[in-house]
Amino acid sequence: MNLFNNYYEAVAVILFTIGLLTLLLQRNLIKKIIGLNIMDTSVFLFLAAKGYIA
Repeated sequence: MNLFNNYYEAVAVILFTIGLLTLLLQRNLIKKIIGLNIMDTSVFLFLAAKGYIA
């Protein structure tokens, strides 16, 4: 299975999902900002994982 070879991408997708759900489901503005920060970090992780050259 290719998921174990690309676990950085899988972690980035999971973090993005957590951030998106936090952004959609929470009413508190601080929690929404934290969810947006998690989404932002997951995008950077995904781009760094895709740009990695072994």
